[in-house]
Amino acid sequence: MRRRILLSDGSMPPAQYEYVDLGLPSGLKWANMNIGATSPEDYGGYFSWGNIEPHFSSDKQNIDDGYSFDSTNYALTSGSQLPGDIPSNDAQYDAALAIFGSGSRLPKTDDFYELKINTDYEYTTINGIECTKFMKKDDHSVYILVPSASYVSGTKIYQSTYSNRYGYYTTSTRHNIYYAKFYLTGHIYTVLETYGSRSQGVPIRAVHD
Repeated sequence: MRRRILLSDGSMPPAQYEYVDLGLPSGLKWANMNIGATSPEDYGGYFSWGNIEPHFSSDKQNIDDGYSFDSTNYALTSGSQLPGDIPSNDAQYDAALAIFGSGSRLPKTDDFYELKINTDYEYTTINGIECTKFMKKDDHSVYILVPSASYVSGTKIYQSTYSNRYGYYTTSTRHNIYYAKFYLTGHIYTVLETYGSRSQGVPIRAVHD
C-alpha cells in the first residue's frame, strides 16, 4: 500500500512523491525519495540539523546567502538553539512536517534501525548514482531507493571518493550541542548509526506514522 504525500498547504507535490509501506512492524511508511528530489535517485536538498529550509540542492548550484553549513552561519539559525531532540510535532524544526504536513516527520534513530533489520537490501546504480535498495521482505517489487548523497560542508558537496559511496541521512536525534545523529547508507555499511556536525548539510528522507 502506498500513501500519497500532501504539502502543508493541502496541495499535491509532483506525482512521483509517495510513501511506501515496506511491511515494517511499526507500520511506519518511508517516502520514496528525498525531500526536494525529482526522482528516487536524486539527492534532493541538503538541510542543516533543525532547520526547515535547504540551502543547497542536488544541482550543486543553488546556494543562497543564508547557507548554514559552517559553525558561524549555523549559529544564526533557529536549529542551532535546539537543546534536545527535534520534536516530531514542531514544524519550526522538523522539515518533513513543515513541508508535507501532519503525519510526516523526520525519522528517529530507531526508525532507521527498524528499516535495516526488517527489509532486504542490495546495492545498485541508477542513472550513474549509487543507491541502496531497501525491499519489502515478502515482495521485492515494493522498495525504496536511497542514494549515496554524501553531505555538504561549507559550500560544496563533499567530494571524497570514499565518502561519495555513502549517503548521510539526518535523524531527529541530538547527539550533543555540536553534533546530531545521522545514519550512513551504501557500500559496506548499509545502515550504520553515526554522528556529524549539526551545521553540515544532510539529505532528509521523510517518514509517515
